[in-house]
Amino acid sequence: MNMKKCLITAAMTLALAACELDKDSTGDSIAPPENLPGVILGPLTQEVRSDAGDLQGSLEVSDPDLGEKGFVEQVSMATTYGTFSIDFEGKWVYTVNTSDDTIANLVDENDTVDDVITVTSVDGQTAELVITISGLPQTPVILNNVAKISDTMSDDAGELRKKLSGSIITGKLTIRFNKDEIKTSGGTAKEAYIALYGGSTSTYDALVDLRIGNGDLAVRVPKSVDSSGKQAITPTFTIGEWNEVEISWDATNATDTVAPIVNVKINGQDSGLGDFSSFSDSLTDVMSGIATLILKVGDTSAVVDGSAYFDDIVIYSDASATTKAFEADFESYSDNFDLSNDSEYSSSTADAFVEQQSTSAPVVTTTKVAKISDTMSDDAGELRKKLDDKVLTGQLNIRFSKDEIKTSGGTAKEAYIALYGGSTSTYDALIDLRIGNGDLAVRVPKTVDSSGKQAITPTFTLGEWNDVQITWDATNASDTVAPTVNLKINGQDSGLGDFASFSDSFADVKDGVQTLILKVGDTSAVVDGAAYFDDIVIYSDAAATTKAFEADFEAYSVDYDLTTDSEYSSSSADAKVAEKAL
Repeated sequence: MNMKKCLITAAMTLALAACELDKDSTGDSIAPPENLPGVILGPLTQEVRSDAGDLQGSLEVSDPDLGEKGFVEQVSMATTYGTFSIDFEGKWVYTVNTSDDTIANLVDENDTVDDVITVTSVDGQTAELVITISGLPQTPVILNNVAKISDTMSDDAGELRKKLSGSIITGKLTIRFNKDEIKTSGGTAKEAYIALYGGSTSTYDALVDLRIGNGDLAVRVPKSVDSSGKQAITPTFTIGEWNEVEISWDATNATDTVAPIVNVKINGQDSGLGDFSSFSDSLTDVMSGIATLILKVGDTSAVVDGSAYFDDIVIYSDASATTKAFEADFESYSDNFDLSNDSEYSSSTADAFVEQQSTSAPVVTTTKVAKISDTMSDDAGELRKKLDDKVLTGQLNIRFSKDEIKTSGGTAKEAYIALYGGSTSTYDALIDLRIGNGDLAVRVPKTVDSSGKQAITPTFTLGEWNDVQITWDATNASDTVAPTVNLKINGQDSGLGDFASFSDSFADVKDGVQTLILKVGDTSAVVDGAAYFDDIVIYSDAAATTKAFEADFEAYSVDYDLTTDSEYSSSSADAKVAEKAL
């Protein structure tokens, strides 16, 4: 009994002692710890297109209380316009309900709705996550006028005929065509034609006559050459799609026994005939070049179903395709205008009307660029631009793409982007970016590195476009103090930061930049491959607001020889305009 009393007494004593622990040194009771509120952190606004898949993100809770740095989990919770899930750690997933009427009826990217979702921390704090859902971008509709040529006459063909004011001995025609499947009521296939004539417009006297079938293409030849009167060419086309035709000719050396030279390209592809002699039956009539363009559908034997369409016609009167002798895009005419009533065209014109067509805005996938090669064993290919004045402080922006460039023996060769001052001697450059086959470096004196180059941090992928930005400041430069340079590739610093020019001649760069040289290869070998440059801008101020030079090459025709352009130095070589994927 006494033992039991002792145990009870001990327990009571321990309980009282425990109660005393909840009092401070003055004897007052201590309140339990305060539950401090957490804060929900992270991006609470998001944007998503109505056709997007899952949108993912993350939030976090800042909370000093143990075990409360987390969220109340939600799993596939239905929201106004979708479903939402979030785990304890704050990782969330949102899925748009594409079958929702509101979402389905969003008109375009400017038409939006907000889905507001409440997230809750473990200790009860809340925040609203706002997801803005936009409609799909709408492809603009373009109204475009074209020449529509049919053949509704049983005794004549439909045609549009343009006679020039004089003969063009050397020139180029560029034109676009589209064609229905053209047949007679009996099912016989019929062709459309693009033909250039000299003194005679008799069918077989054409300097060149492109015969456009129902997907196949040919050039007209004398029946003595082929009984069908045509020779097939390599390119084909798809009915109902637009195609680009380029025909160039040169009658400089033509006589009544020597034919003019002709070249035909379809959508940039050679005909397969290369540069060929005109098949004209009358060399006398084409030895002075061309004087008439005829666009034709069908023949004199039958009415046909279907039409051919032509647009963006330009006839150039020079080999470099810079001087236009005739141009037509039909935009100034009203829909259904009868072109046979227009004095611009010959009275032989028939069944040719303007048609307004609506098409989706074309997606531009190519651009014109400077293509620099090195096909010379004793010199490099280059494009050189000398500015009128030196630019003390400025910036160069330029894009480049590069093939794998090698000699026939497999030796890798570089391309270069270099800025010079008073001297264009190689090692005198203010900066010379050396572009390898994926690697990049800046040229340095061989006293700095025996290789003549210092590698930089960024790299690139062959065949892809890259953005280069070079800035320089020669404000404090002198014969003994170098200008300061900065180089970025695709927005990434070279790894050199702001560095002193490696020029071997400070005296030649102390006043800044005067010459830009884009180069491929060297003086030792011919190489396979090329480098491509585009969107060149040289600014004459540190803020890059005042342009001293700009070139995007869009005004030139493909294959234009830039070495013949007075815009560039006579030292330019192996530099032509090319069409390149963006």
